[in-house]
Amino acid sequence: MKLSISFIIATALPRFLHAKPQFDAMSHDVRLITASQFNSAIGKFRDNQVHALWFFDDSSENDSYLDTFDSVAKELKDVVSLHAIDCSIPSNSKFCKDDHKIEKTPTVKYFPPNAILPPVQMKEELQNDKDKMKKKLIKQIPSKVQTLTKENEGAFMIDNSEKPKIVLFSKQDKPSWIFKALSSAPVLERTLEFAFTSDADLVKKYEKKFGKGKKLPALLMFRNGGKDVEKYKGDMNFRDIKEWANTYSESGMGDTVNHGSGADESAEQIPLSERKPWLTAEIPELTKASHKEICMNAQGLCCIYLKDGSSLDPKEEKQLIDFKNQYKSQLEGRGTNFNWMWMDTSVETGFKELFQPEEGVQNLVVFNPHKRLRFMKHEYDEIFETQVSRLMDNILGGNGRFKPVKGQKLPEWADRKAAEKKQEL
Repeated sequence: MKLSISFIIATALPRFLHAKPQFDAMSHDVRLITASQFNSAIGKFRDNQVHALWFFDDSSENDSYLDTFDSVAKELKDVVSLHAIDCSIPSNSKFCKDDHKIEKTPTVKYFPPNAILPPVQMKEELQNDKDKMKKKLIKQIPSKVQTLTKENEGAFMIDNSEKPKIVLFSKQDKPSWIFKALSSAPVLERTLEFAFTSDADLVKKYEKKFGKGKKLPALLMFRNGGKDVEKYKGDMNFRDIKEWANTYSESGMGDTVNHGSGADESAEQIPLSERKPWLTAEIPELTKASHKEICMNAQGLCCIYLKDGSSLDPKEEKQLIDFKNQYKSQLEGRGTNFNWMWMDTSVETGFKELFQPEEGVQNLVVFNPHKRLRFMKHEYDEIFETQVSRLMDNILGGNGRFKPVKGQKLPEWADRKAAEKKQEL
């Protein structure tokens, strides 16, 4: 049977009317991914980063939705990552329908900046309005910004004085989302400190530095315990401020720190990961060199994983990172802060005697280094994850019974340099 040309055109026409969104890497800021790429694009970057994923197929509604989604991606570029996945492709079908229960498209889910939290499906009235969608995603941005007052200003400048500090002076009662995003940006959040203030006394104290009579907001960089001060002179946008801040952080090229303080230039070219590896490690080692910055002078409690060994194995490190993410304070500037680290008790024998870890099992100590030195250990009658969960719940619930350090004096720290020389011999 012969088919007329008009019949062929008529039956094929609907397929052309329902074209898929056409992504152009040169003009669009939405990244197209497949199910197999999900972990490398989103999954492994969940902590401290916000992601949104648009599930689409070949319907006309999705074709027209590209402009809306991409406009948000452009406005939040380098701050929130926006991705898209084609659910009409067979290899992505299970990911869309089974794993994420997608019943219709377009559907947008956002992933909070914490790997243990599930993705959240955005309501239609939010995903279809670019301004509302942007506002919703902005609210998910984590913050490492401290609130600066005249009472804590001195301690803020002195503590971790090797880290440059960026302070936002503002008339508002809270920092902008741009400043929050800077404070939690990879690299910057490890090597710089961020603070916000609307305290009239502090504004008056520093107004000569950012220009008397200048309209707020204003940014100042403090270095060397506050002795060196630099004013930010650029536009108040994320990318320009980040470029300025990155000058004094780990550079993207050499992974070094430039304090800009006139110190020995050769020393400043040594990567931070070599000079102070505890500032870049996800789970740093507690030693004589690192203890002040990661525990004693840090805000909150020290969660110390004890083991006889010179390094963490990958499983142990992942387990501790999971704990770190699980018990991260969800309230900005409030709640209990836990600083996670590990200690080699085969070297730090004085601390092994103090904490008395159980032989042959995993051991965790929560140490309070503030005011009165004291610590608390988990029980040993259940699996380790359950023990830690119960220990942390007791502390957060105010039921933790801490044991005071005898004489309120810590053991001597091991001399690592002497040990290294002995090994070389």
